[in-house]
Amino acid sequence: MRTLIAVALVLLVLGLSAPARADCAAIERALAGVASDVHCVASADLTTRNADTTPPDNSRPGLPPNAFTPRTDAQAVSPDAPFRTPIDPDRTFPGLQVTGAMTDDANARWVLRLPTDWNGRLVVGVPGGLRSEFMGDFIFSDLVVQLGYAYVSTNKGMLNFFFTAPLADPAACRLSPRSAVTGTLFTHFYVDDPADTIREWFVRTLQAADVAELSLEAHYDRQPERVYLLGISNGGHVVRRMLSEFPTRFDGGVDWEGVYWSPAGPNILIDLPVALRNWEPYVASGFSRQGAAFQAMLGAGYPPDIFARPPTPGNTFSPVVGSHWETHANNYWDVTTCVFVRELDPLYPMNQLDPLGGSDTKDYNYLARRKAFQLSPRLGQISTDGDISRPLITLQGTMDALLPIKRHGRPFHRSATPSLPPGAPRCTGTTRSRTATTSSGTARAAATSRSSSSSSLTLTEPFSCSSTGWSGAPRPRRASASRAAARSWRTPAWRASRSDARRCWRNEPRVAGTQRARNWSAWPSGSRARNASRDPSGPSGSVTTRGETRGYRPARSAR
Repeated sequence: MRTLIAVALVLLVLGLSAPARADCAAIERALAGVASDVHCVASADLTTRNADTTPPDNSRPGLPPNAFTPRTDAQAVSPDAPFRTPIDPDRTFPGLQVTGAMTDDANARWVLRLPTDWNGRLVVGVPGGLRSEFMGDFIFSDLVVQLGYAYVSTNKGMLNFFFTAPLADPAACRLSPRSAVTGTLFTHFYVDDPADTIREWFVRTLQAADVAELSLEAHYDRQPERVYLLGISNGGHVVRRMLSEFPTRFDGGVDWEGVYWSPAGPNILIDLPVALRNWEPYVASGFSRQGAAFQAMLGAGYPPDIFARPPTPGNTFSPVVGSHWETHANNYWDVTTCVFVRELDPLYPMNQLDPLGGSDTKDYNYLARRKAFQLSPRLGQISTDGDISRPLITLQGTMDALLPIKRHGRPFHRSATPSLPPGAPRCTGTTRSRTATTSSGTARAAATSRSSSSSSLTLTEPFSCSSTGWSGAPRPRRASASRAAARSWRTPAWRASRSDARRCWRNEPRVAGTQRARNWSAWPSGSRARNASRDPSGPSGSVTTRGETRGYRPARSAR
């Protein structure tokens, strides 16, 4: 009898704890007034094994070719089959797939996947480059969905690019150096439009997280126990920034080859023109490793050049000689420099048609223009100074020739492990951040050049301080139908001057979820707005930071 009662009680508890799964109509009602163009479908398999998971390229009507290329985006950062994320052949992963846009912009898109067997946690994916919300389908979504996570990803508020004519388009950017076969092609990236800015990336990521949480509550009748960020390249930079600005919103993240922006350097506006200035002299030297151009590249922090034997489309892009640097010169260095110079230094007289004009991408000199054209404040609005107060894993390849580890991963690592002044108390406790250094380079290089060198881990100094009574492992977030209760957590506070670079912790409630969902306009656009907290007693749409109350507006005007 006791056994039967025990079994009955277990079944009762299991029955009561099983989340109620509503239909698509409940999600659509929950997102009314928050999102537009919401499409919800039941999927027999949320992984990419299902051809309907990732839509075809150029499948959104009314857009120019290349503006929306989800399948190309997913493939561009993933190894080729069969080296992609393995999918369990003995299981399917059913659930709901929901897509939509934000109400103020039809091109600020997101995709949400809600597995039937949800583990109670949410992963927010942030794509690299300027790619679509489907970019992480192979490398992010296929992994986490099989583990039971809900997954949401954003396009960071903008479309990708289209091909254009330089004489007719003042925002045109050459795809490759003029010496390359593709050097006659010009592109227009949406990030260079006045309505689109890098600052918007942070706002749209926060909005995607809120869209997901509203949908989770409608679908499962509870909030996620944990919310994690996962981003690559530009998305990795967003992960760092979100963990810095919103430590009460997210529980940790993974930053994969994130871009490092520092107004004083390093940053890509300093590094990429150096590569462009030395690429053609390096080619002219016969790819000599003893030549001045090669040595200048090494001195600028770039990894040594390597060659594929023989070069094929499977192991390098634009294969002429199979040079690793050639791949980056023809596909990344030139166009990336142009796109971000136009975005961050719009007064630079970019001229990519006249080889003797002296104002091409290779001629750009950030340090010479920094003070005269007020570039430090511009970069300060998007930079992250290493003030990370949540667990973070950073991965960076040593052969990355677009974002060299010496100029991105390692400087960020140093900024996240500050040196304390003599006599200052040392922080002890749980390490808050880790940096993983791998022998491979970018995701593409990792797939095409397998290195025998093993990866290594570098641990940063912990940010938790014993003086505050930190007791070790953080308390788990409680699952609750109340969004405010689900956000009860520890939030950091300064206990010394910023120059001391010490972070300690104290108990403080999280911002109520319903308030968060209504305060997207309160995003602090300046980099100094660290640990900003919304002040309910302050003016509407204001952010209080270090005794300063400032009003903020969305980065993009409604179109």
